[in-house]
Amino acid sequence: MISLVTAPQISVNEPDMHVIEVFVKEKDVVVAGTVLCVLETTKATMEVTAHIAGYVSRLAIKVGDFISVGEPICWIGLSLDDKLPHQEITIESNSLQGLKVTKAALA
Repeated sequence: MISLVTAPQISVNEPDMHVIEVFVKEKDVVVAGTVLCVLETTKATMEVTAHIAGYVSRLAIKVGDFISVGEPICWIGLSLDDKLPHQEITIESNSLQGLKVTKAALA
């Protein structure tokens, strides 16, 4: 099983945040409550913590990034073998005819 950690809403009027610190890297072991990163708006700063124990399977942010509420921060798996879920892509344009997908894209 793999679990997605997303950016929380820090301030009602500010959906965008600045990543000012990141404390984990991919393959790190975390427990529930481990501080993953610190996000900042113009009026508040918040530590984002892991909600489950496991391994950081993929990190989607770095210091200096700007992210919005609900955007991925990282994925936490119960083991290093957990794979990220594949996301289906729908193409609604005929301008991409002949396009061949050769590798599954990860979210």
